[in-house]
Amino acid sequence: MDAWLNVFLAKSRNAAGVYLTFAKAYERGPDIYERLHADREAIERETGLKLLWKRDGNKMSIRSPEIAFKNLDDAGERDRVTGTLADMTERMVRVLTPRLEAENRGFE
Repeated sequence: MDAWLNVFLAKSRNAAGVYLTFAKAYERGPDIYERLHADREAIERETGLKLLWKRDGNKMSIRSPEIAFKNLDDAGERDRVTGTLADMTERMVRVLTPRLEAENRGFE
């Protein structure tokens, strides 16, 4: 399956987060995204996160809320951001992996 989870840290915007995306060339990506989107309420309830669902043609993503920060040189701030990113990553992996694996069964 051509889907992956990314963790980002944008120092230019003082923001960080986690998102799932699909390769633009992945033919099944739009269908899988739409099935996940149809299960949006359950996914958000299970992750405990209000996710941002974006689709523009074959460009799709499911994003965590962004984490704002001021100064990552501050150890406390850095620990808060990395801890929150780790937590959101674990939640999204735990909830999305079984759904993605179910979608992929039969196409291997």
